[in-house]
Amino acid sequence: GTDGDPPPAPRSNRRSAGAHRTRAIPSPGERRTHRTGAHPCGQCFRRSRRPQLALEAARLAGDDAALSARWIARAARARMDRGLYRDAAPLLVQALELDGDSKARGERWGMLSTCRFRTGELELLERETETASREPLDDAARALLGLNEAARHWSQGRLAESLASASAARALAQSSGNLAVLGSALVTETNA
Repeated sequence: GTDGDPPPAPRSNRRSAGAHRTRAIPSPGERRTHRTGAHPCGQCFRRSRRPQLALEAARLAGDDAALSARWIARAARARMDRGLYRDAAPLLVQALELDGDSKARGERWGMLSTCRFRTGELELLERETETASREPLDDAARALLGLNEAARHWSQGRLAESLASASAARALAQSSGNLAVLGSALVTETNA
């Protein structure tokens, strides 16, 4: 300062040592809500999108296979969002093995087929698509599988088959009402 006081200390974005928050140990009830998925930790995951957080939640799910599979699929989606398709595929296989819910399985089969196509595992994509098609999947899931089949045919130079798969996928996407899948189907059909 100008009147003999020392100049103010430079400001820092860091908190002082005593200003940090301490994290309380969660009560048994709070731990239970994390395990059951009732806690807003799903909101925390949506903000961070860290696959390791989802995998830890899957581990904490313990014997609840369906909940564990949901968290594993979330970890796979986070890896897919980062372009890590090869890392996401084994997680999706694990989630499919854990959970028999047909709605969830349809989404996971679609994600797995995308991973297989993006990593160039076309023979595996074909086999897994055949396996998935024997399950009771909804139209949106069947459409996504069809889109990846159309892409596989196109990449192999089988253009007529690609167009047929893309057209069938578009019809399924329209009947499903899923606009995201329908948009992808329209683009795929146009490019086939």
